[in-house]
Formats: sequence, structure tokens, C-alpha cells
Amino acid sequence: MEELLWFFLDILINTLVSVPLDAALSKKDSFEKEFSVGCLFPIIFLAIGGLLGAASLWLFPHHLIPNSSMRVIYLILAPIFVGLFSLWLAQRRGASQFLIMHFVNPFLLAFTFSLIRLLCCK
Repeated sequence: MEELLWFFLDILINTLVSVPLDAALSKKDSFEKEFSVGCLFPIIFLAIGGLLGAASLWLFPHHLIPNSSMRVIYLILAPIFVGLFSLWLAQRRGASQFLIMHFVNPFLLAFTFSLIRLLCCK
């Protein structure tokens, strides 16, 4: 039971970080016209995910999800959930172009965060 609690808590943390960041970056009209097709924002989201993953290691040096198979499942499911949730919110806000970027950017942040935690935790 405790493993599932940590599992959903980690997903919630990833969502609370990546979705507002995606919403803030995509607020301007120029986002969809100029930046979303290029690789600048995915690289920014990868870097932020890596930095947050490293910072989380400082706060929580041990795995929050004790079971190794649950950690791998988390590595797969958490980024997908975060990306789909961000995509759903973008559609509700009325974004019409480059919707895939509203999935890809939060996905990359959550994946990098989870990968750093998976590989570097004690």
C-alpha cells in the first residue's frame, strides 16, 4: 500500500512541476508560431527535469518507491500520464496548433526526472 502512495505522490509532483511550466511557456501566441517546432523547448524541459531530479536526490537520497519493478513501471507510466494530462489541459485552453509539443515537453521533463532518480538513488 505504501508503494502505491509513493507512486501516485511522485506522479503528482511531476505533474505539479511540468504542467504549469508548459502552460506558462505556451501562453504567448508566438510560442505556437515560432518555438514549438524547434528543439529549444524540449532541451529546456530535459535540462529542468535533470536539474529537478538531481535536486530531489539531495532532498530524498533513497528511493521513494522501494520495489524495483514498481520503479520501472513508474519510469514508463509517470511521463505518459504527465504528458497526457498536459495535452488535455492544452486542449481545454483552446490550443490548436502543435498539440504534440504539449505532450512531448512535460513527458521529457517527467522522464528525465524519473530516470535520474532511478539511476542515481542509493
